[in-house]
Amino acid sequence: MGIFAVDDMGGLDVAWRVRQELHQFEEPGARKPLVADKLVEMGRLGQKTGKGWYRYEGDRKPIPDPDVIELIHQVSTAAGIRQRLVERR
Repeated sequence: MGIFAVDDMGGLDVAWRVRQELHQFEEPGARKPLVADKLVEMGRLGQKTGKGWYRYEGDRKPIPDPDVIELIHQVSTAAGIRQRLVERR
């Protein structure tokens, strides 16, 4: 199971809440999970809502969601993050 499926299983809102509580300890310039926070704002909390990083139907198998891929492109473009292709071996 990959990290995004694990996030969805645990609940994106749980990790969001921890980040809110520990915000005062952030290092200046630290990376932030911009897409994960957007997903929570959209109500995509993971398996419990049927949508998170993936979509879920009756069997709880993660289904890639083109809406999330588009969100990743939008957020990275707005943040000035250049995307690149990573080859699988």
